[in-house]
Amino acid sequence: MGLQVFSLGLTEAISDSVGEIHRALFAGTAPRFLYHYTAADKVAGIVQSRSIWARCINDQTDPGEISHAAGLVTQAAEQTAQSEPSIFAKDVLRRLPFFMEERKKWMFIACFCEDSESAVHWERYGNYCLAFPAPWTGTKALGILDLRAECWYQRVIYNEERQRNAIEGAIRSVVLALSRNTAGVNEGPWAQAMKDMCARNAAQLLLRLAVGFKRDSYADEREWRIV
Repeated sequence: MGLQVFSLGLTEAISDSVGEIHRALFAGTAPRFLYHYTAADKVAGIVQSRSIWARCINDQTDPGEISHAAGLVTQAAEQTAQSEPSIFAKDVLRRLPFFMEERKKWMFIACFCEDSESAVHWERYGNYCLAFPAPWTGTKALGILDLRAECWYQRVIYNEERQRNAIEGAIRSVVLALSRNTAGVNEGPWAQAMKDMCARNAAQLLLRLAVGFKRDSYADEREWRIV
């Protein structure tokens, strides 16, 4: 029998598992206000347009930020692939880094923190601090203009052990979902396309975790993000 992939069940299974990991990882007491630090020349544009532009995670000031998270995914995926008996699952796991890189250009963030008097932010980002009621307080001060885009809010995680545990758990979820939603032999004219489809969907969901990771050297920023 040729290879079969039950794509809807596969995507739902990975999405549900990664969603549970995401909720547990980013849970905690949320601040009532979020603060955006910026330079004087940016303030007028924000006030006049009544908007803050999100920046692509590919174009962050610190390019090592997202590469740190991508490195965790690459390492976890390769370690799991080495012990995974399914050739199809091995191939999907080893395609994850490629699609993580590809999908980065579709993800944008706007950055805030929970501290209204942060010396770190004054120094690094600018001498103006704009305060916004947090979206979960019931106000609409921070929202997304393009209603077609998915949007969520999350704190940033700086502890690498927690980051690594989350990624490894998500990778295990991918493997389990593949085992339950594929059948047949890993061959045929559509096999590579199916591997790429599975890896692309899994990478997009893994980015939901990775976009909230930074190195622990930035922990003093206590950052929150609109993604």
